[in-house]
Amino acid sequence: MQPIDIEATVKPAEDTLAAARSAGKRQRRGAGKPGLGTIQRWFAVRDAAGQPIATLSVKGALGVAELGNLWVAEPARGKGIARRLVEAAEAEARGARMARLLVRAYEFESPDFFRHLGYRPLAALRPAEDAAGICWLAKPLSDSAAAQEAPPEPPAKAAPAKAKTPGKFARTRRRR
Repeated sequence: MQPIDIEATVKPAEDTLAAARSAGKRQRRGAGKPGLGTIQRWFAVRDAAGQPIATLSVKGALGVAELGNLWVAEPARGKGIARRLVEAAEAEARGARMARLLVRAYEFESPDFFRHLGYRPLAALRPAEDAAGICWLAKPLSDSAAAQEAPPEPPAKAAPAKAKTPGKFARTRRRR
């Protein structure tokens, strides 16, 4: 095997970033169906003084987008701002012909918030001693994506009922 040098940096070098973007565009053009859109948007909410109090991003291609960077300042929480940001991102994603929207939420980022907005769990990693729990959720944005979604999991089967024990005056049969 040929020896190589591997760089690990916090931020990619401009030439590396340009090469990766160019290659990614070529791959996406070859991988997708014509007409599938792309999207990259940042959403922000500012208070009366112009200070940011909430953000959300949505980025995607080939009909699949991902939400990220959801943040709402402590004093602004509980006022529906996060819900309205997600709804705005969903509308933009639909407009960009995205069929599905994904989100990754750590256990402390309230995955239930996304469940209440119609996102369904795809996979989860339970918390461990050395790692936080994480959940991946998805929501169909188009009728065709909704039709392809897996049916909900059936409810867990109830434990079998205990067999009734014969009462004091019950007849018993003998086998021969």
